[in-house]
Amino acid sequence: MLVADRLASTDPNAPIEDVEKNQIPFNTTKVNVKTEQNIAVYSSIKNETTPDKDWQQSTEGSKDDLIGYRFVINANSKNNTDVKQIKLAKIALEPNKDSKNDDVLTYVPNTFKVVIDGVVDTSATLSADHKTITLGKALKPGQVAVVLYQMKVNTEEIDIPIKNHATLSAERLTDKYGDELKDVNGAVTTEMPVDDTILNLVLGKSQITIHYVDMDKLESDASQQTWIAPTESSIGKIKEPFSKGIYAGGSKDGTVVGDARVAPKVIDGYTIMAVSESDDLVNNPGWGKAYKDDPIFTKDNRTITYGYRQRMISIEAPTYWDFGEHNKSQSDTTYYLEDVKEPQKVRVTDNYGVQSWQLQVTQAKPFMDDRKQVLKDAELQFKKWDVEC
Repeated sequence: MLVADRLASTDPNAPIEDVEKNQIPFNTTKVNVKTEQNIAVYSSIKNETTPDKDWQQSTEGSKDDLIGYRFVINANSKNNTDVKQIKLAKIALEPNKDSKNDDVLTYVPNTFKVVIDGVVDTSATLSADHKTITLGKALKPGQVAVVLYQMKVNTEEIDIPIKNHATLSAERLTDKYGDELKDVNGAVTTEMPVDDTILNLVLGKSQITIHYVDMDKLESDASQQTWIAPTESSIGKIKEPFSKGIYAGGSKDGTVVGDARVAPKVIDGYTIMAVSESDDLVNNPGWGKAYKDDPIFTKDNRTITYGYRQRMISIEAPTYWDFGEHNKSQSDTTYYLEDVKEPQKVRVTDNYGVQSWQLQVTQAKPFMDDRKQVLKDAELQFKKWDVEC
């Protein structure tokens, strides 16, 4: 209402006549203030086992890997009221079963958590079927809620992209202009889709480390062991050979192993003797026969040690034989070794690794008695003999 000492009509000389002198009522004006409840949601995924460095839209995983899932819910700072009853619902994996009809992923207990502006929302809940997450608190303008949980890969199958779907809902949602949120058909809705994350199932990776040791200089503490050649280490996909792996460390770091001779190496001055995967080469070495190999990556990391000895050939033979005391006889007589408790043997140790060789025995001088008289036509005979190698 307008009030003045004197009011006139459009005719300046004509006074205004009203129930109440010198007052003019205004037309009523209404102003509609929109209630803004706008939020945005972002989803991401991370392999916690590998591990990935950052959260991303897709990652790779294999059996037994722990996969982290994250939803970030951001309340627009221009909202003029809280966003209430926020839920992440219809959370589903596609596909959720492998060819054996087993669950592809399973929830890891005690990994669910909701954090709002750095403070854990202890009243947030995860449904028993792990398909609905309910925030325990409304989001004030500008607040950010981070939802976290982990799933474990159960299947060994590969080349399967696993999508994670979800829908976000609230008591009321608006667009950034404060208008009611609408679906693709133009109908008012309180739900909004969440972008999918993708887990690509691949063959897992592991590491093979190969050591080279002098078997005559073993240390019980592997950390104190002196290796006779540089250790080779490679990372590769499970079920694939070492040659397809990628060198880990050293001057060849990051390059493909290829046809490099590493299992075992040819080391100058040494002969390969045995191979072991024991972690106690002194007390429980478990040496086995060594052969040219291209070891296979398995689920667990492998440490392979090749044992060598310095090249040499040695011969161990009896140095004294006692045939007893006997009177000289004019007829043929056979005398046997006295007190033989173990088989008599000649041991040849070949650390050169010669492919084939012959052991020859020659008699330097004839048999003689204790008076140094030659025993004419005397022969040394082996009735039973065998060769072991």
